[in-house]
Amino acid sequence: MHELSLFGQIPAVRHDQVLQILAGVAAMQPQRVVERHLVYKPVRITAQRTQVGGSQAIQSQKTNVQAQAPKEVFYMQLVCDVPQGEANGSSQLAAFNTSDAVIDVDEEPKQPSTPTKADWSIQFFDVPEAGKRPVVSRMMNKTDIREGDAPQHMKGLGYDYVTEYVLEGHRLIHENVILLLHRILQYPDESAAGSGPRLSMPNPDALSPLDESGSYLLQASIRVLDGNKPEIVNTAQTELLKFKERMKGSVDLRVVDRLSLDTRFRG
Repeated sequence: MHELSLFGQIPAVRHDQVLQILAGVAAMQPQRVVERHLVYKPVRITAQRTQVGGSQAIQSQKTNVQAQAPKEVFYMQLVCDVPQGEANGSSQLAAFNTSDAVIDVDEEPKQPSTPTKADWSIQFFDVPEAGKRPVVSRMMNKTDIREGDAPQHMKGLGYDYVTEYVLEGHRLIHENVILLLHRILQYPDESAAGSGPRLSMPNPDALSPLDESGSYLLQASIRVLDGNKPEIVNTAQTELLKFKERMKGSVDLRVVDRLSLDTRFRG
């Protein structure tokens, strides 16, 4: 899968205004997003290891990624949505073990004192393609973990935990364009994490923005299943640039330095 993106920085004082503009353009109510992102680094580059506690599908995804980039290795992330009942109050971490996870859209939010089963996914983003381009283009892959212990999946794939952050913001959809107005939050005491993921997370309001100015980032993106078909990529690119033109005067969407999105591991 390929992702085409443009980015715009939004000062904190303009957050509400821009969110209202996006809601008008997309003709929908913004959906609150709070995500946990666990960052992992590869510890075994060439050796193939027997999988521990994971599914054959995930092992296959790892093989596919390695085949496409045989000389480079990358950081990976475990990502899960924090349920609204937990994101709005002092909460425990969504449980790592997803073997008996049940999703019910009509279910009332669980009390924060009870850890909630969660759906985790392994996410990979390649380095954006080089060259002068009107949009950021990069390969990506997302593999859902439907059962088992998520961190154990990563260990089975040969990855070690590095750190964690929280993504907080709002998501909207305009035609094929995914709009994510967000900021990155960090934990006040990184040393408290120890050598593995935290078993609980505080209210997002207790976390501090990575950008001390409090600014938000707007990412406008379109995902293309087959990035090897130029006609599909060009159609998506045209739609993204059309959205950029529409937002002129409200948000300056632009291409960012590809190395600022570099996910390669150089250890």
